[in-house]
Amino acid sequence: MTASGHVPRVSTQLPPGVGDQVGEVEAVAREHLGIDLDSWQLLALDHLTAVEPGDGGRWVYSQAGILCPRQVGKTQLMQARILWGLLNGERVVAAAQNLSEAVATWQQLADLFLEPEAPLHRLLARRTLRHGGEAIHLTNGGMYRVVAANRRSARGLRAVDLVFLDEVRELRTFEAVGAITPTQAASPNPQLVAVSNAGDSLSVVLRAWRDRGHAAADGADDPRFCWLEWSAAAGRAVDDRDGWAEATPTERVTEEFLSQQARTLPESQFRTEHLCQFVDSMTGAINPHVWRELGNPDLDGFTAKKSVIAFAKDGHGRAAAIIVAEQQDDGRVRVGLVEGWEPDDALADPVTDRDVAEGVLRAVELLKPRAVVYNSVTAASIAHQLGRRVRKLVDVRGLRFFTACAALADYVDTRRLEHDAAHLLQAHIAAATRTEARTQGYWYLDRTKSTGPIPAAEAAALAVLVASEQRPQPPGVIVLTGPG
Repeated sequence: MTASGHVPRVSTQLPPGVGDQVGEVEAVAREHLGIDLDSWQLLALDHLTAVEPGDGGRWVYSQAGILCPRQVGKTQLMQARILWGLLNGERVVAAAQNLSEAVATWQQLADLFLEPEAPLHRLLARRTLRHGGEAIHLTNGGMYRVVAANRRSARGLRAVDLVFLDEVRELRTFEAVGAITPTQAASPNPQLVAVSNAGDSLSVVLRAWRDRGHAAADGADDPRFCWLEWSAAAGRAVDDRDGWAEATPTERVTEEFLSQQARTLPESQFRTEHLCQFVDSMTGAINPHVWRELGNPDLDGFTAKKSVIAFAKDGHGRAAAIIVAEQQDDGRVRVGLVEGWEPDDALADPVTDRDVAEGVLRAVELLKPRAVVYNSVTAASIAHQLGRRVRKLVDVRGLRFFTACAALADYVDTRRLEHDAAHLLQAHIAAATRTEARTQGYWYLDRTKSTGPIPAAEAAALAVLVASEQRPQPPGVIVLTGPG
């Protein structure tokens, strides 16, 4: 792979005759941060420090958006611009949805002033170390404060010269932008810089800025707005090396690293974080590349009294699924769709609890499973209809359900799973979105945020967990001839 150098794929053009102060920023970064800025970072600083001709020193761009992948040096760019601004008396605010990351960046710069032996300590006037309001104030009037990116972020702020909005893709509303931009009204030369990698359909702020940036790059009259975008062109495949080059502005990120990431991460995550392409959802639960590799349309032959079946149903009656899973002697798990429901259109009759219960009884008669698994949080009414007609009903809920979701993802990621490539199962896996649970370290398949129905994915997680917990000896084999 040959990196695209410092040239963004989409950008506005600097007007002729402007000046810049890139050399000063570069010298500050080298002396105080110990870093040599890459060519792409210097190009970005060409725009961020561009000043109009004359003695006023007014920024050419009062607002700028930078779209670039992760791990390319975005934080170093921000630190260099902020530190240079501080040394010139700018009042700086950094806002981020993830406050801990903003604080970590703040701390690295603040240490240059806070430590008594630090070379810039002489400029420190006072400090505030309250969490969520960390700030340093300098004798030259400079200030650097961290705030959370929300509607309360502007509280106590005024005459802010430079605002850095980090990870703008996480902003789901314009509340934070609407709260913080008025704080710059009293600044004689304000600048707002928004930095992020790509997002999803919920990244409304970033999408609006991206649309504005593309329009400006195409010649729309928006002279005070700058847009710099390093991204792979639309339609590029995940393994397209030309797309990697388009999105990668630095040689620090190698082709070997991107190749590993492409194999490891879910497609949506790789596209947003490394190709800077927008997706419908950033939080896909199951790696789609690996899942497709594990499909086997000829899969059949599940073992009576060894296999496990699980059922799940969409809360609106749009879809339901019954899944069978079985662990082999080598530890691999086989998964198949026994029966599925998905109305063809909005006018179709919804799937009822009775429909699913009767399907489960048919599956029990056919497969004679050692257990029937469900989640009582979402399927208790179906289990109630089954009553005593199913000998062993296993309820997997709460932390056990979280564990089941992780187990499914793990069996896929480690390629210890084989599935029958049934269309409904494929669609529900692709639609499944993950959400971090309140219990630290856990996540779950989130039907409310997924891009479509996911009962087959939920049932697969339940079945895989219970199937992998016990491995009795098989007395016989049943051939599965369910829908494909």
